[in-house]
Amino acid sequence: MRITHRAGAALLLLGCAAGAARADELTTSPIVVTATRTAETADQTLSSVTVITRADIRRSGAVTLPQLLRQVNGLDVASNGPFGKLSSVFLRGTNSDDVLVMVDGVRVGSVTAGTVSWEFLPLSEIRRIEIVRGPHSSLYGPDAVGGVIQIFTRKGRGPLRAGAEVTYGSHETYQAFGGVSGAVGRGWINLRGGGLGTEGINVSQPVLGFNEPDRDGYYNDSFSAGAGYRWGNGTAVRVNALRATGTTRYDDFPPSSFSTSPNADRFLQEVVGGLVRLQPTEAWTVRLRAGRSLDDRTSFREGSTAKPTRYDSERITASWQNEFAVGRHQLITAGIDYLDDRVDSTTRYDRTSRYDVGAFAQYQLRLGRNDLLGSLRLDHDEQFGNHTTGSIAWGYRLTRALHVTASYGTAFRAPTFNDLYYPGYSNPNLRPETSDTAEVELRGRHRWGRWHVDVYHTGIYDLIQLDSRFIPQNIGRTTIRGVEAGVDTRIRGWKVRLGLALTRPHDDIDGTTLIRRTERSFKVALDRGFGRTHVHVDWVTEGRRSDAFFNPVTFQSERVRLSGYGLVDASIEYALTPNWSLHAAVDNLFDRGYQTLFGYNTLGRTVFVGVRYRGTPWGGGA
Repeated sequence: MRITHRAGAALLLLGCAAGAARADELTTSPIVVTATRTAETADQTLSSVTVITRADIRRSGAVTLPQLLRQVNGLDVASNGPFGKLSSVFLRGTNSDDVLVMVDGVRVGSVTAGTVSWEFLPLSEIRRIEIVRGPHSSLYGPDAVGGVIQIFTRKGRGPLRAGAEVTYGSHETYQAFGGVSGAVGRGWINLRGGGLGTEGINVSQPVLGFNEPDRDGYYNDSFSAGAGYRWGNGTAVRVNALRATGTTRYDDFPPSSFSTSPNADRFLQEVVGGLVRLQPTEAWTVRLRAGRSLDDRTSFREGSTAKPTRYDSERITASWQNEFAVGRHQLITAGIDYLDDRVDSTTRYDRTSRYDVGAFAQYQLRLGRNDLLGSLRLDHDEQFGNHTTGSIAWGYRLTRALHVTASYGTAFRAPTFNDLYYPGYSNPNLRPETSDTAEVELRGRHRWGRWHVDVYHTGIYDLIQLDSRFIPQNIGRTTIRGVEAGVDTRIRGWKVRLGLALTRPHDDIDGTTLIRRTERSFKVALDRGFGRTHVHVDWVTEGRRSDAFFNPVTFQSERVRLSGYGLVDASIEYALTPNWSLHAAVDNLFDRGYQTLFGYNTLGRTVFVGVRYRGTPWGGGA
């Protein structure tokens, strides 16, 4: 892969920042559970992991989840406009439907389109996000080709107390949230609710062949609830629920052309789940999990009497997981997963449900300076039969500060219901896509901070692509090569995070670069407290990317090149009292014009201000 002068300069900056840091210990390594389905620190895991905490979310100043994810190294976000518009997330150059997404352990997403409605998931209800890169089908089954992103909702911690937040800003955007959470004896509760609304902007440009010169608003009302209890013998139970409902508007063909063409969606996102943890013996832990997620969308034209089009997805999941500790340095994890996908739509599909049952086993060993991991899984899909995936990883501690890892894994993705059964534009004879990935990482942890460099190679086979008649076929083959580097350190009191990603997602059939994802990105996050004041700055630079759009004049798909861009976002929070604080955020500080999808507008400079309240613990205390 060719490294440009700009990319080389970015690598040099990573090294210079590390050398300039003052010698003090950064925060301890966070606990992650997504990489191996068991608890371990981010330093111990053999996968590349990013953890976003609630404090990170609050200080980022982000209004929506896609805006927050844009700041993550190695991750691309492309949207059909801001504020609740269709968003795609690309992890390490793979397709947007090659990422498995879970909320509190429950799979989410549309089973018709195969993608996740990132734009509707309320950022206010999220406590934590774990992003695990690389293939993980051997633990989670289909879709985990590029990686796994798990979202954890808010949880009651510390004394029981109330909290609230109100924000107002550009384009008549408002947020208002409030709730109660905290621990009660051995248990905890969380109850939160609120809303986000905006008049928005005109999202599309006339170049697309359709344009309604209006403001395309977005309104989202959300609610989350959770409760848990822990007994002294290791038994614990937890239940959680997340619900978001509202309306988003967009542009489509004007009434003079197609009077029934939709220009608004009503949506519902809902996740309900529960977990029971049992510990029959000191060395044996059992986790029983079940849940259901809904991704419902109804498209309609405002002011029209045309019948709306409805696409409702339901995903039912259940798992039985066992963890066996063999001495101090060995852990065996084994279990069974069940997934049932269902469709209810005004569009007629030949099939409306299918199930997948997967049995998996994983072995982890720490032997001297060596860490070993191996996993194997057999999935039985109701439609596609048996599919086996596996992975193996090895880590070696060169010194107390340096750690090298090498891994290899396979994954697969089943065709979506749209691929298989959408009337007139589907192919019921499709095969699942398969992939393999090899990766090597060198990471270091020192008094001045942490750094890592990852090199990976992914091959995807039987790739599903549209032919000239817009019918999906297994005609594609893709090779993705990439390098990721990052540094977390401190410089003159500032917490600094630098990330560089060089990716080449190559279509082996026609020799082109895959659309809608950049080949080069450099991201910087700066964070510092000054007494009662806390300042956060994000700088995101992304290189050029290709896109394709359907030209209604020529009735053909055409390819275009979008320019690179750089964006600076900044936020500040000031504590008035221990309970009250003021906050403000400026996104796109220098008012740069840019596009992530051809023909769709993005926000210029926007400003948001607000107030937060964190109540005194009930019953006294600090």
